[in-house]
Order: sequence, then structure tokens, then C-alpha cells
Amino acid sequence: MATFTKRTHQNGAISYQAKVRRKGFKTRSATFSNLPDAKAWAKVAQRELDRAEHFGEEAAGKAALDRTTLGDLLLRYKRDVTPQHRGWKQEISVIKNLVAHPMAGLPLSKISASVIAAYRDERLRTAKPGTVIRSITVLNMALNKARNEWELPVPPIKVAKPKSPPSRDQVLSPEDEVRLLAAASTELQWAIILALETAARQGELLNLRWRDVDLKKRVMRITEAKNGHPRSVPLSSRAVATLEAMPRGGPNDWVLAHWRAGNSLRHVYLRLKDRLGIECVFHSLRHTCLTRLAKRGLSAPMLQVISGHKSLAMLSKYLHVDAESLVDVIG
Repeated sequence: MATFTKRTHQNGAISYQAKVRRKGFKTRSATFSNLPDAKAWAKVAQRELDRAEHFGEEAAGKAALDRTTLGDLLLRYKRDVTPQHRGWKQEISVIKNLVAHPMAGLPLSKISASVIAAYRDERLRTAKPGTVIRSITVLNMALNKARNEWELPVPPIKVAKPKSPPSRDQVLSPEDEVRLLAAASTELQWAIILALETAARQGELLNLRWRDVDLKKRVMRITEAKNGHPRSVPLSSRAVATLEAMPRGGPNDWVLAHWRAGNSLRHVYLRLKDRLGIECVFHSLRHTCLTRLAKRGLSAPMLQVISGHKSLAMLSKYLHVDAESLVDVIG
């Protein structure tokens, strides 16, 4: 017997959970973004249970692994699970690269620790460790989903991930800031200054709306944070002056409406900083803001209010303070 449950997630996405029950067998369940796919899966699951009654559930599970490729699994994961994740755009890109690899053509019955380790070592010859770590993380999530919710008997696979790259120690110097702003367009200047004054991530700034900005109280509310926890950020005089100079009334109330209209803030910034020979990527502006505030004497709890970090360990990766800069602070 199959049952279907409609669910509405916090981000507004709708999914359908299908469950198939058969006496003597474990209940099978899976979640889909639309009802027709859920019903189609339920029919397949019921046929598999029919076979299991004749040939044994173990044999049916082995048959499912033999006819399902890793690519099939990843595409299903991209369709049904990825849209629910905050970082879905990056995850789709990772899955696209995984599906293009020859490993994706193997049936799940052939996927083992040695196969994934070989993929890891091959990728490390041409890609950075951080890129390979993200690929293996997505791969593990898809395999775990198959095992825990999609009733595919994929054995647990443990493969060591590459060593994480050291955290970026790039901090924009005052001299490079002057050069960067002088060469930037007005719209890019606004984005750079807000990042330098608020320590907000690029995605947080792009999702900022005017209704979340209170210039009288000098506070802006970040409702779509990377860690899922909204926070309020105090605004410096420079941030307030910048916001006051910006036009309002754009589509959907976006503060950085220009960069929401098909213009890529990341790419435009990268081209400019490369042309000027500046090392700092846009995310390093967040490092720069927090480092400058720390040098001015703000305590770790104060910095956490601004940055949104939940632990001092994570916050410390963003601070690049030398001993000499603390002399005036400690008196």
C-alpha cells in the first residue's frame, strides 16, 4: 500500500513523501519535489517488493544496485534533495561535474571505497583540495540518502577527505582599498563598502531588502544567513552614508538591485581585482572588516554579533591580528 504526504518547507519549497508498506518488509519511503514522481517511485517500489516476495528481499536489493548507476542516483538527488539546500547553486555545479566523470556510469553495486579513493586522487591532480572535499561531501550525502531513505542497500563507504586548505589570510590594505574603489563603478563601490563595513557575505548582501534596513537605529537585519540563523548587524557611519546615497524602489525591494538583475557581482569584482593585481577575493572583504574591528578593540562576543559565527574557533579563522597591533589596545 502506498501513501503520500505533502510537506511545505521553511524556504517555501513543497515536497511529497511517498511510503510503501508491505507486511514482512521494512517500510520504504522517499521524498520528491512533485506528486507524479512520488507516485512513479511508489509503483517501482511496489514491483520490487513483489519480486522480493518471490526471490527474497536481499536479491531484490542487489538487483536494484545493479540497475542503478551512480549518475542515476546523483541526478535524482539533484532533482529531489538539492533544491531544499541553501547552497543549491553550488551543489548543482558539483553534481554536474560528478555526473560527467566516468565513475558516474558505474552501477551502485560497483561503487566502493577504492573507486571513490581513485576518483579523489585523480581529481587532486587538477583541482584544489577544497573542490575535491566538496565533491566527496556531496557524493557521501547522496549515498547516505539512498541508504537511509530510498531503500537502496548501499554499504557504508568511508574515504579519507583531502586535508582542508588553510584559511585565507588575505586582508585588504588601505592602499588597495583606495585603488579598488577608485577603479570600481558606482554600483560596485556600494557593494564593496557595505561588505567592508558590515562583514556580510556576498549572498547575504544580495538577499538584503530595504525593509530590513533601519537607518534611524543604524541596524540591518540579515534574514537569509549562511548558517540559517538570522542576525542584526550594526551599521557604521560610513555604511549609513552609503545606504543613504543608494536609490530605493527597485524590483522586489532589493538593496543591491543592480546585481540582482543578471549582473554577476562575483565576476565583475574578480575581473577588477585581477586587473589591478589585488589578491583579495570578495569574501576576503569580510575577513578585512572583522580584522579591522578586532584591532580597534572589539571583543570576540561583539565580533560574533556582527559576523554571525556560532563558535570562537570559526571566528578566529577570520581574524588576522598581529601582536604589534594590540599594543595600543591593551595600554
